[in-house]
Amino acid sequence: MTTPSVDLLKSLESKLKTANIRSPYLRATIGRSRNRIDFKSLELLNDERNFVEEFWQQLINNEQQGAVDITLRISSKSAANKNAEERFQKDVLITRLKNIHFDQEEDFLEHGTRSFGFGYPLLAIRSKQDKKRTILAPLFIWSLDIEPLPNNHNAYRITRNEDHPIQLNPQLAAFLSQDRAITLDQIPEEYFDDSCLSDEEINKLLEGFCNILGSTVVNPEEGFVAIRDLDYYERMCEEKPLIFRAGIFSLFKSNRESIASDYEKMIRGEDDFIFDSPEIYRPYQEDYFSAVQLDPSQEGILRNINEHKRVIIQGPPGTGKSNSLTGIILN
Repeated sequence: MTTPSVDLLKSLESKLKTANIRSPYLRATIGRSRNRIDFKSLELLNDERNFVEEFWQQLINNEQQGAVDITLRISSKSAANKNAEERFQKDVLITRLKNIHFDQEEDFLEHGTRSFGFGYPLLAIRSKQDKKRTILAPLFIWSLDIEPLPNNHNAYRITRNEDHPIQLNPQLAAFLSQDRAITLDQIPEEYFDDSCLSDEEINKLLEGFCNILGSTVVNPEEGFVAIRDLDYYERMCEEKPLIFRAGIFSLFKSNRESIASDYEKMIRGEDDFIFDSPEIYRPYQEDYFSAVQLDPSQEGILRNINEHKRVIIQGPPGTGKSNSLTGIILN
């Protein structure tokens, strides 16, 4: 029995926690991105309905467990009294919804996960280690679904239910830990156990963030605000971090934080973790009759066939299914 190398675990944890500074986790600006949408821009689609307020009220409704069901489209009424620039902005909004749906489905086919979500509010904070770097990061991220309406590719339905999680921005937590040696352990995890954050709970969480970071919420009485360019936030947060009541729809693609969290727990309790010594790979047989060299997973298939009547071999193209079949037939 051996104990794990703490230095190795720390190195792996550091690599996993190194975030992409341009991702919506840490740079929630819109710019010319193909798959980011400013929450405030939903007002472009308003007719008799206020889509920003309707989405928000559904999201924070504890009685409905934060269930969301809202359809975004350009109606004839909303387009009637708009100028050319506003009509262009509407077209851009629908195009970005289309891109979000397309990119998410591509990711799902490749990785098996969907990452569409809503990030709110936004924290602007300057790096202590690199004074030229300013982070604009959503504090909380709600998981969502998006799909086009049948027979109408210019209308998109955004939904969520009690199975969709809410998370504290994991890459922001990693950034604060590395850049400022600040942990967010004081933020109660039970707030994120269910599928809804009420308005009261969000305000309590913001109060906790302000206490930890020495930040303030900018003009909370003004309601939701549009996302500005990064230069604006660089000027605003020179003296202290600021929280803005702005939100972003985007693809929050990352699945490394849970692994990094496991490494962190192992480092903290290194004495409690003992692992078996690694077993040297034992070939299925010493003499191969196969025309192809088999890797350990393919050798494992041959061993399983001796123990089980039925074995399912599955995997994407190029993972060795044909080589496995060759080894089975020749053995």
